[in-house]
Amino acid sequence: MVGGKRLINSMGWLYSLSRHPIRRQYADQDVLEPSELFAHVSHLAGTIGPRPAGSAKARAACSYFADSLKQIGYTAHRQEYFLPDRSIAQNVWADKGGMMGSLLIVAVHADTVQGCPGANDDASGMAVALAIARKIAASRLRTGVRFLAVGAQEALLGGFVRPGFGALQFIQNLGGEERSRIAGIIWLDQLGAGPSLQIRYARGTDPKMGEMLSTGARHLGLRILPQVVRRWEPLMPFEDADFPTAWLEWWRDPYLHEARDRPERISLRKMQTAGAILYATLLDVNGLIAIPAEEWPGNPELVPTVAGSLQISARSTKARRGSG
Repeated sequence: MVGGKRLINSMGWLYSLSRHPIRRQYADQDVLEPSELFAHVSHLAGTIGPRPAGSAKARAACSYFADSLKQIGYTAHRQEYFLPDRSIAQNVWADKGGMMGSLLIVAVHADTVQGCPGANDDASGMAVALAIARKIAASRLRTGVRFLAVGAQEALLGGFVRPGFGALQFIQNLGGEERSRIAGIIWLDQLGAGPSLQIRYARGTDPKMGEMLSTGARHLGLRILPQVVRRWEPLMPFEDADFPTAWLEWWRDPYLHEARDRPERISLRKMQTAGAILYATLLDVNGLIAIPAEEWPGNPELVPTVAGSLQISARSTKARRGSG
């Protein structure tokens, strides 16, 4: 029966293409507006400031994320839960639905460590997620996207150290059908400062999402190979639940978790580059990426495919070879 539903969904999607041909888009590193990115970072790290898990400011950051999504036209959802010190934290998310029913989760965290404004960690990730949400709001997708802000990722609470607590609550709240729809997780963290843009995934986990981000980078002429690294936290809820998961980060910020992590030091260009990779990845997954016009003549293999959900579209010879 499940296979039958997938066939029906696929046929419906292909029928919709015949009536409304898909419009493929180009991706470049200027796809996101710097002023929009800076406005989000300034509000989160400047106006709100440090937002440790369970605090009123952390909840204000979650509300800002939800309100920003609502202004774009999304329906925001909230999940509240108690932390070990009995304070209340929130997770917030909104979905851009896809025709195939599957979802990619773009995850960020709304909280910071104590005393840190968190411009890079992780107002930068929240800003990019919101900008991408605006960018794809009018797109017709096969694979949907869930924009998730976790309210207790750092979760450093009076000696209780358990990063990932909020993500764990999110996963434990998933129903079986909803869990089956999730195709993978892309974490956006520390996108505005650091010397090296990296795609990382934990050793022993599915590399699929890292490979997809690497493909998105190739569409921009960038060669960023996914790095498999040892687990960097004892609790990594999405990885522990066997969801394919990759982290996109500029690594490593010398002011991580410090009071100097303020908006004025953030590189908007670095945020634009990371955001463009995510955008190109989402376009590619959904068969919406366009190949530069000069690469088309005499190359029938460049015609993009429109195969089923989460199939990577055909790419140029340059992209396939991984050349920059």
